[in-house]
This record gives sequence, C-alpha cells and structure tokens, in this order.
Amino acid sequence: MKNEEIVNEVITALEKRNWENVEKKLTDNFTFSGAVPKPIGKKEWVGVQRAIQSGIPDLKFNLRQVTTKGDKVTAKVKLSGTHSADMPAPIPGAKSYPSTGKKIQMPEEEIEFTIVGDKISNLNVKTTPNGGVPGLLKQIEKS
Repeated sequence: MKNEEIVNEVITALEKRNWENVEKKLTDNFTFSGAVPKPIGKKEWVGVQRAIQSGIPDLKFNLRQVTTKGDKVTAKVKLSGTHSADMPAPIPGAKSYPSTGKKIQMPEEEIEFTIVGDKISNLNVKTTPNGGVPGLLKQIEKS
C-alpha cells in the first residue's frame, strides 16, 4: 500500500468514526504533536479524536495537497463541522463543552505523517495561529 493511501485510509476512518480501523493503522509507539500542548501517544490521541467527534459528529478534515517523499506524507487540512452535541474534555486540563450549535471552521494547517511499514508512526501538525485543539476549543467558547 502506498503511503498516501495509508493517510487517506486513516482520515476516512476518522471521519466515519471507525476507531478500530484508525487504531489498526497506527504503530504501537505512535506519537502526535504540534496541535496539543505536549506530544501524546496512540491511546491519548484516539481519545482526543473520540471526544472532539462526540461533540462535532460531522467533523471533516478536508484533506488536500497530499504529497509523498520517502516515508513522509505532507498535506493540508482545514477542519470543519458543527458543535451539535455535548463534548467531554478532549485534553487534560480542559473542561467539557455542552452543545452550542456553532459552526467550526479551523484555519488551514500543515500536517506531516511518518509511515513505517503500512502504519503511521508519527503525526505532526505545524503550529498555526488559532489552530490545533486550543483553537478549536476557543471557537466553541466564543460568544
């Protein structure tokens, strides 16, 4: 399987909330960084995704400009959706968020996946003003 196909498969599984397929495509020592205050592992990252998508069930990543160079796949995403359900605290130190009905439109973010074999071992999101989990929570809190 080509590296780009692995990334597309994981993004599709995320959007469909198919957590079993997401976990199958991540290495056991998977790390996620850049869009959270400090790097997190596989279990924590899937937990963040589950929490966010429980509050934004129609979340779309809008993946585009996917390119592959060796074991790295880079792309751009621009998350969007509606905060139409209650969201448990997505990261430690955050609070839970009752449904607001707000439309979420995140800034475009650059992401880089590292592929090992047929799995993702690392996902890094380039720090973007008003991006990442803090930016998403800020949009939900805005009045």
